[in-house]
This record gives sequence, structure tokens and C-alpha cells, in this order.
Amino acid sequence: AFWHADIVPVLLMGHLAGKTAAAVVYGLLVAVYVKWIEPAADGEPVPRGTLEILRYQETIRETRRELATTQQRYRNLFDNIVDAVIVLAGGRIFDLNPRAEKLFGRSREELLASSAPDLGLPETGPEFQKIVLRFGDGREVPLEAASVEIEVEGHPARMVTLRDVSDRERAEAEARLAMD
Repeated sequence: AFWHADIVPVLLMGHLAGKTAAAVVYGLLVAVYVKWIEPAADGEPVPRGTLEILRYQETIRETRRELATTQQRYRNLFDNIVDAVIVLAGGRIFDLNPRAEKLFGRSREELLASSAPDLGLPETGPEFQKIVLRFGDGREVPLEAASVEIEVEGHPARMVTLRDVSDRERAEAEARLAMD
């Protein structure tokens, strides 16, 4: 059954003992369970037992807010980390951050249409290892790469982190030259 809040007191005094009813109370859809109703000395029915009110819409709104906050926190971390991060799922690129776009010099859309082999991504483990990535335009970029197994939407995936070390290697080479 479904009623507006104005009728809820009537429902509680009426024939709903042992039943569940839905009502809109202060803009929230609630389910009201009335265990039993006893007549009072003056003849007016009085609800007895427990009224269990489940605030469905409020709970849904709160859950959506929490989810949006969590998604925003994840997206902020993912988008602003200083390393390039690529998430691979099912052999395809599932997600990537802006640093990956910059590293590869390609748009997000182009990269999302690619696979790990298309990009020359090697299999790596959780420990960073040095690699050199060769791009189609002839550039070679020294990187440190690591990957970890994760789950994306209930399926196994791999998150690859690529750290451009070309500036560090250049500085080390210059320091060695200066020492000679």
C-alpha cells in the first residue's frame, strides 16, 4: 500500500497491524511496519510494539553522495599522480591518466583504442625496472615500469605505472661528464 504522510497517523490507528505500508514523510519514501495496535481506555487505537522506519530514499541519497565522493577522490589521485598510469583489462586499455597521454603524445581516445602490444608495453612485475620505450616517431624514452594485478568491474586487470627518467638520466650523465 502507498499513502501520503497526512494519512500515516490514520494508518497507524487503522487495520495495518502486522503489515507493511509505504508512505511519503517529509519527502522521504519510508516503509512502516506496525507490529500491533491496541485500543486505549478512551477507545482510540494506540500502536504498540515497534515501528520500524526504513528511509530508503535518504539511504540511497547518502550512498550516492559517498560514491560520488569516493569516485572524485579516486579520479583526483589518478589524474594528478606524477607517473603515467595505464589500466589494462582484457588486453585493451581500460583507463589512463593525463600523464600517459602526455608520455605517448596521443589523445585519450586514441590510447583507449589501443592494446598493450600496440604501445610496446612490456610485461613487468610490482618492482620498478628500467625499460626503453620506442615510439613510432623515432623517440626513445627511458622509463621505470612496474605493474600490479587489480580488479576492474569484477574482472582481472593490470595497472601499469610508467615513470619517465630521461631528465634524471640526463642529469646523471652531465654530472659524470663534469667529474671527468
